[in-house]
Amino acid sequence: MPSSQTNWIFRADFQITPYEADDAGNTNCSLEFFKSSPVLEIVTSHPEVDQGRHIVTGKLDFTRWFTFTISGEGVVTAFYTAPDEGDEVIMIKKGVANQFSARIVEPGIGLRKRAFDTEEHDVGGPHQATYMVLRSDDDPHQVTFVKRSEPVRRDDTEPNSLTRSDEKVLIKNEHIGHIVSISNNDAFAVSASSHALNVGTKE
Repeated sequence: MPSSQTNWIFRADFQITPYEADDAGNTNCSLEFFKSSPVLEIVTSHPEVDQGRHIVTGKLDFTRWFTFTISGEGVVTAFYTAPDEGDEVIMIKKGVANQFSARIVEPGIGLRKRAFDTEEHDVGGPHQATYMVLRSDDDPHQVTFVKRSEPVRRDDTEPNSLTRSDEKVLIKNEHIGHIVSISNNDAFAVSASSHALNVGTKE
């Protein structure tokens, strides 16, 4: 089967503002885009169909309110949006907020200092995660967290239907208390014979 690839590139300037915290350590944050029309670029490549770039801009409204909750450990646990918000906009906003989700704080202690394994559940569903913690020789305040995760399989009836892996690299400065850099590489493949996604057709 010929291989194909689709890349989604989302470019936008945004601001995340904490505005409320509870006694359990959960913090509510607002997500606000500075530009009214962020650019979503879809790049497709397939040997049997037209290849090229498709720019989606000015069609999606990102100006409406959106908030999310992040736990004291650093995991995004909930999203809130206007009831009539568009599905595409919600999907992208959830994806942006979820980039900041990482279990980097040990309750009652502070930033984690050693590697660990855990099972998590976020916008991508349940997954098994492995964290590595790296210290910078050049900057004693800089801590790098590398999270590698794979989905938790609940149904083994078609084990090869979908494979997915994710690697997130998050760098935090302890001195200023801010996340200074996040990069994420999410890869998946679907078997040609898979019916797991239940994709239908219309006449």
